[in-house]
Amino acid sequence: MNSRRFPLAPYCLSFSIPILVLAGLYLEGAWTFAAPLFLFGFLPLAEHFLGTDGPSPDETAARSLREDRRYSYLLWLHVPVQFACLLLACSIVGSKDLSPIEVLGNLLSVGIMSGGIAINVAHELIHRPSRFEQNLGKALLLSSCYMHFFIEHVRGHHRNVATDGDPASARLGESFYTYYPRSVLGSYVSAWRLESQRLQGEGRKPLSAGNQMIQFTAINLGFAG
Repeated sequence: MNSRRFPLAPYCLSFSIPILVLAGLYLEGAWTFAAPLFLFGFLPLAEHFLGTDGPSPDETAARSLREDRRYSYLLWLHVPVQFACLLLACSIVGSKDLSPIEVLGNLLSVGIMSGGIAINVAHELIHRPSRFEQNLGKALLLSSCYMHFFIEHVRGHHRNVATDGDPASARLGESFYTYYPRSVLGSYVSAWRLESQRLQGEGRKPLSAGNQMIQFTAINLGFAG
């Protein structure tokens, strides 16, 4: 089994959401809802009728895929695409005379692109050993003002998954409406705690310029501003 069994083309489908975001921004009207309708309507139907995925790569194929830089280039490409779409959306929505429904459609579409695509690509990149790729992952997290995920996910979630110490693990029988705020707020608090522990272990003060949470918060606020 080799990378030929896993063609590159299907991985390009991740750019379908940014393309639909752009379609909504320029075509307006019902097109502003194209991305959420595609994600929550067309894709579930396609999955139902087309069935499950094919076989996963074995270790030999996985090693070959890791060495094929084309798959990494696709991930890297999401960074300029994400920021181009995001900044363009801010410009268009802020300058055009759109209806409240069109604004809502664009808001949902950009939110899906940022939370559904950018954060997932960032998740892959922050696990890479390369500092360059980790920084690309941080940049994608910045587009959602969710940079603390870099700390909490790698140093917290992977250590405490499926325990009460992991805010990203749902409790048995917990509803989504209870889980969501607990997970989001808990992850942010956990990232502060993990970063403070790291600095204290190095003999440094938590409230210092070396605290990544202070850095991330400043970057997030600056970007939003």
